[in-house]
Formats: sequence, structure tokens, C-alpha cells
Amino acid sequence: MSFDSSPSLPMILLPFSSAPAGWADVTIYFVNGETIGVRIAGAKPRHLHAVELGMAHKVTRNPTARFELLAHLCTRRGRTDWRSARFDEESPMAFDNFDAFKMQAHALRRALQRIFEITSDPYVSFGRRKDLVTAFRALPAAPGELYAYSDDRTRARSSASRASSAAARSSPVDSVPTSPARSVDSQRRATAASSVAPI
Repeated sequence: MSFDSSPSLPMILLPFSSAPAGWADVTIYFVNGETIGVRIAGAKPRHLHAVELGMAHKVTRNPTARFELLAHLCTRRGRTDWRSARFDEESPMAFDNFDAFKMQAHALRRALQRIFEITSDPYVSFGRRKDLVTAFRALPAAPGELYAYSDDRTRARSSASRASSAAARSSPVDSVPTSPARSVDSQRRATAASSVAPI
């Protein structure tokens, strides 16, 4: 991940049809590595690319660290810290220390205030010994898809478990047919045992 050392593209976002009264009216959710979804109370959801938000590098058009932090906050449901961001399993961010994290968090704060035209702080908590917690609702998927997202790994594990159980039930040991020779031998032994006179 590269930091915002090069100029970013200007924001080209069209105004929202319904202006949010405050951060409680704003829901931001993860779509992919270059796009977020925005849902404002009383308005239809919109998908916004990093370029539209002014969070893409001017030359490469790749998402800036600000955008990556916003996407990370969505996947973490609006709560993180620099260590969690650095060691995230899916998309680790190159924060070597809290100061580097703070720089991007401040830049993201300014960008969000500009995008949504809300002057209050988009964070309810942030500090060296505090998690960064968003005032807006941050989600790892669109609200209607949350069940599928949150249950995805559970369903994958259940599916793997069912497949393993099915494989065990139909294992080669259980399904190998008895050969004719073995059947004949078994019958001979049974006949011999039954013909032995009791002592």
C-alpha cells in the first residue's frame, strides 16, 4: 500500500439527492477494493469509486491510503486501530506505527466531512490508546447482504464438514465388495464348524 505522497484527483462526486443531517444518517459499506456503497437516510444507495471521491492517485488512479482505510473500517464494522489495520488477514495496511495511522485517519476525516458536508467529527473515538470508532454506520457489505456475508465462513465450514462426513460414510473400506473367493471360503468354514460333533 502506498501513502498519499502523490497528488490525488479532485473530487467529482455529484451531490446527494438527500443531504444527511448528521453521521447517524450515513451508512458506508464495502463493495470492492476500489468502490464503496453509500446509503443516506431517505435516499437510494449509491456505489462510489475512489476516483469520484477524490481518493485516487492522480497518475495511477489507484485508491489512496485514505480510501483503503475507509474500506478497512467497513470490513471491521467501523472499529479498528493501527495494529489491527497492519495485521488484517485480508488486506493488511503498511502502518509501521500509530503516527502513520493517525496521519491517514486525519486525512480521511477531512475527506468525509467534505464529501458529506457534515462539519462534526466522523469519529466518536480516536487516540493513541483508543480504537478508531466511526460515528457513521460502517458495514462489510450492503445491509441486505449482511447475513450472507457474516455467515459465509460458517456456511463454508459447514459445507466442508458435510462433505467430510459424506466421504467418511462412503469410504473405500466400507464400499469394497466381498470377493467371490472370500464368500466361498466363509461358507466352507461355516459348514465345517456346523458339522463338528459336540463332545
